[in-house]
Amino acid sequence: MGRHLASIAPQVDDLFYLLNDSTDDTGQYLHGIPHVEYNTGDPYSDRQRRSIANMAEVFNKWTDLVLQRDWDYLMLWSSDMVAGPGMVERLYDTHLGLGERSVVGPVYPTGERTFNVFEESNGEYERSPLRNQPWRCFSTGCALYPRAAVESGARHADVPQGHVFAWYKGLVDEGFEVWAEPRLRVEHHMAPDKVYTWDGR
Repeated sequence: MGRHLASIAPQVDDLFYLLNDSTDDTGQYLHGIPHVEYNTGDPYSDRQRRSIANMAEVFNKWTDLVLQRDWDYLMLWSSDMVAGPGMVERLYDTHLGLGERSVVGPVYPTGERTFNVFEESNGEYERSPLRNQPWRCFSTGCALYPRAAVESGARHADVPQGHVFAWYKGLVDEGFEVWAEPRLRVEHHMAPDKVYTWDGR
């Protein structure tokens, strides 16, 4: 996993690993690699409950590191999302083209809809249809965030729609534009036969 992250972000100096005791056995790949553990050692039902309750706190710890370490950008990336080489640079170039208050994420297509891109309509959130050009959306999950997004005060929170929705709602309320870039595609490592490859083939 570390080699994969290094391949998509060769210029990144600091990588932080969070092991939330997920069901995809991510922990086996972190053996011997410094990481932070949350919610481990419990029966699955208790682990799942605690995971939901603690995720907002955990994500906010990483988000605050941007301010503590004077970083220009933050990328939050789930370990089960597989990207092609140079993903960070490509996200960065797209961000520059869309403007300094843009947040850009790749697309994980599943047929005519996306798995990771959500749109909001009348207070309801649903997965977005797949489009051919970059489009404004409510959230993309994995994404590249400029420092100004963290400085805005938007944070994850334990809300009924999920901690990620609270984060994106804060960003949108502060005037940031969230974009999905369909030319930057990712796979899910558990189901590569059900999605497009990163380069759109």
